[in-house]
Amino acid sequence: MTPSVEVYCQFDPLEEVWLGDCYPEEFYADLQPEVRSAFSYITETTKRDLEVLKQRLQSLGISVHRPKFTNNDNDYRDKFGNLIKPPIAPRDDNMALGKTFYNLRHAYPKNPWQHILDQYRANGVTVYKAPFLKKYGYLSPPSIVRLGRDILIDIDTHQHSWELIEKDVFPEWQKQFRIIACHTDGHSDGVFCVPQPGVIITSHWKGDYSKEFPQWEVYHLPKHTEETPSVTTEQVTSWWIEGSGVFHQAFNKHIQTRALDWVGNARETVFEVNSLMVNESLIITTGEPDEKTKEWLVLKRIDYIAMEFSARTFWDSGVHCLTVDTKRQGVQRDLFPERDQDIYYF
Repeated sequence: MTPSVEVYCQFDPLEEVWLGDCYPEEFYADLQPEVRSAFSYITETTKRDLEVLKQRLQSLGISVHRPKFTNNDNDYRDKFGNLIKPPIAPRDDNMALGKTFYNLRHAYPKNPWQHILDQYRANGVTVYKAPFLKKYGYLSPPSIVRLGRDILIDIDTHQHSWELIEKDVFPEWQKQFRIIACHTDGHSDGVFCVPQPGVIITSHWKGDYSKEFPQWEVYHLPKHTEETPSVTTEQVTSWWIEGSGVFHQAFNKHIQTRALDWVGNARETVFEVNSLMVNESLIITTGEPDEKTKEWLVLKRIDYIAMEFSARTFWDSGVHCLTVDTKRQGVQRDLFPERDQDIYYF
């Protein structure tokens, strides 16, 4: 199948998806043995779980596209010789909006997604590609929610470039969409998920949705916190590797000095809300839902597929971050027909 692009709503039936990946183990051959061993462990567990997710998606009839690496690790190093973070979480920098695709950022000498972007363009898809983006380069896809005619965009994530986005991006988007500028104080896909019209699943990070989603049902996930293991350096407190036995000083130092942008703050991430809707009645979750949430899903007639991602606390990514939905069935619906303005600020 020739890759194509068309997405208007987060929960329309999914047909095509990008799935991230990490580097092959041989890319770490120059590291000291202790650090190389840690990266080998992360690579092994990450690739294992991603392969399971890939096969599950394909079993549902969904086309899965993956990044491609050359055999030369220098194609993925920065000017200082450090490996750039691999394309494990393509959601961070890529987005399908309507029939347009945005490849917003990458610093690789050779883009591991270029083969897909080339196919898009050959198929007539409008592609805005890094580094030739100009006005679109400020956008953060995890903080943009597509709901038919409405686009929700988080003001907090984009605060440093908000005036430019208002001036350059909004006039273009308003030709086809209604813009809802709101506050989620970070990546929206780590705060809430919209599984169906009229329904929201949310973490504790945002309590009031009455303006953005008036009269919608809001289900709050039970609040819990991740338990971090004891650390060997005071500097590293926001990420860890669950059950790995490789959380040691040499590896911590390597991350701090050469790969700090590879990790996030997993202690504040609610992975359970970082889910991917296959359609209105099927959700792929990061890990097994708690019993209360399972009961709620049954009431909403939503089946779930729980996917294990053992290295999630290192990559700070759930199933939604690991993927980019690039084609879904369905037309552009208006879920809020009572709204009569082109842009709202909440």
